[in-house]
Amino acid sequence: MKNKGLVLFSLGHIQYINEETMAKQLFKPVVVGTTSGNIIRWICPTCYAENAIINRTAGDFFKASRDSTCRQCRNRSTITTPRFHT
Repeated sequence: MKNKGLVLFSLGHIQYINEETMAKQLFKPVVVGTTSGNIIRWICPTCYAENAIINRTAGDFFKASRDSTCRQCRNRSTITTPRFHT
């Protein structure tokens, strides 16, 4: 049998995925946001637009980091809050 790339095991099934067709993982910059109540505000490092994330549940409020998309340039970033930033 010819090597097809990665082998994934999920729910008892075996899947072969070709490594050449997989999407490349891009680098996401880490941005420290500021909190004010249930809102986390952050500035995009690419276009300097101000963005906001609204925490709707308590679980969202206590997350250490989250991924977000800039509303203007659509670049993805990892947002950390000041209390969890090391």
